[in-house]
Amino acid sequence: MKLLKILLMILILVSFFKISSAVGLILLTDKENYFMNDTLKVTAEINNPLNENLILTAILWSEKYRSMPVAFKINNSEEKNVTLFYFKVNDGFPLGKYHVTAEIYANSKLLLKKNISFEIITPKDIKFKLRVCADSDCHEEKSVFRQGEKIYLRYDSDPKDVNLSVTLKLPDNTTKSILLPATLSENILGTYNIFAVVKKTRYKTHKEHDMFAVISNNISVGSCNYNGRCETNENYLTCKKDCPS
Repeated sequence: MKLLKILLMILILVSFFKISSAVGLILLTDKENYFMNDTLKVTAEINNPLNENLILTAILWSEKYRSMPVAFKINNSEEKNVTLFYFKVNDGFPLGKYHVTAEIYANSKLLLKKNISFEIITPKDIKFKLRVCADSDCHEEKSVFRQGEKIYLRYDSDPKDVNLSVTLKLPDNTTKSILLPATLSENILGTYNIFAVVKKTRYKTHKEHDMFAVISNNISVGSCNYNGRCETNENYLTCKKDCPS
């Protein structure tokens, strides 16, 4: 009698493992790492070859966060793709490692359990500097140019391979897009403003502003003492090193 019970239990276990192994479940994310304002998507591919309906449940969780569970009905002999979670990452999601746990049930019995993990991380800073120069190699930075004088616009960036969008605002308030590095020769008198937007995946968007002036050939340019003090005869345009703002 004991032997019969043991054999019966073995048959039940074998039958259970055959059923659970026949059911297919694959969890997928579109990324391994997410940043603020990224769209997060977790999907499941389910294959139910059985002659009974199944229930798929899933929950998103971390050490500091736990979502409401979601549930889906999988009909008998059905292959199905479902979106488990789809949302925009915002300040409501603490940084760190996240997990999605999905379980498949048949008649309230757990058949299969799968996990997938991803991370919400802080984007890095881009170190970027616009440079307005008097020469092509940018040995000398300069802020005041005469009409028709060449103006060399350069930049330093870490990392180097960034997506750069630069707009030049002219003294008459018109704007134009420029590609850096650039060499200009301007004739409209006044102050020119340079606006740069720097982007790269996994980095914070960086915005930078600089300016230069174009003056008449008949006007003398103020001197710069380069002593670290912004004196009365100096200003941002004539002596950027002593008057940084």
